[in-house]
Amino acid sequence: METNSFEKKKGLNVRAMFFLFLPLLILFLYDRIGDILINLLNLFLNITHIEIDLWGTYSAFLDAFLATVLSILCYIFYRKVFPKKKAELSIPIWQGILFAIVIGLGVGGLSGIWLSIVDFLASHSSSLGNQLESFSGMYDDLESGPYIWTFLAIVAIGPLVEEILFRGIIFRSFEEASDVPWFALLFSGLMFGIWHGSFIQGVYTAMMGIILGYFMKKCRSLLFVVLAHAVNNIGGTFPPALDTDFNNILYSNLTYICIIPMFCILFYLHRKGKKEAEKLAVESKITEDTEKLKIASIKTEDTEKLAIASIKTEDPKKLATEDESVKDTTSSRTE
Repeated sequence: METNSFEKKKGLNVRAMFFLFLPLLILFLYDRIGDILINLLNLFLNITHIEIDLWGTYSAFLDAFLATVLSILCYIFYRKVFPKKKAELSIPIWQGILFAIVIGLGVGGLSGIWLSIVDFLASHSSSLGNQLESFSGMYDDLESGPYIWTFLAIVAIGPLVEEILFRGIIFRSFEEASDVPWFALLFSGLMFGIWHGSFIQGVYTAMMGIILGYFMKKCRSLLFVVLAHAVNNIGGTFPPALDTDFNNILYSNLTYICIIPMFCILFYLHRKGKKEAEKLAVESKITEDTEKLKIASIKTEDTEKLAIASIKTEDPKKLATEDESVKDTTSSRTE
């Protein structure tokens, strides 16, 4: 018995270790597959003699192409490896969409506050100033080509592949690795920040990863977190006709306004999730008690049936004994 218990515990530990290191393996394969796709695309362009500057004007096209293929591969892997998990609470789709928009804007507001702090600190630190300058021109290549590719790469397909990867595969991997509620939230968020490569961007993307991870944990909807991510990314990526100072300032102010509503939504999700968990626990307890009563009732009925069967078995024996007694009495009287 002790050996079986030890083997079972050992199996659980191996499983937990596998899912703990799976995110690192997935990110490694993600980059390697990306490199393979780039080489295949270059090969195709060379064979067909199509001249496209993939690292300049059409870098957004390359990014969108990679995100499209990788999102398909990641989603297939996600659904094959991880079964669907029930949401901690149920909300209508319109409410989920509204929450996603507010959360996306609120995260943008937190990012704006962080960038303002960095801008202030950069004036006192040459190292941070250089990082800020490098960060400011990070997306210049993506925005230099046709807007459709920029939109797909940054607002549409980019958020899709990142959410499947981080709030899907990596978040679920950490959930399987540990039962501690905050473990998956914290480590998937930190990994999301580190993955972006820049300290300045890494801080606010880590915050974003933790918040979207919590949203995912409560609602279990990739649609909602992808939408929130897209809303966050659309800031500074408006179409040329709408990319005016007025619209950018309006969007920026809207993100700051949505910070408090975002935290109110997160608190609401926490409270509602807690209430539904308590309700589920009560219902589960009632179901368990009902099952116990049914089992007890069945056992009582079985006992009664056995008793009746025993009485029926004993009755013929008693009758036979009584007949023998009568016969013996009659025989003695005759004598």
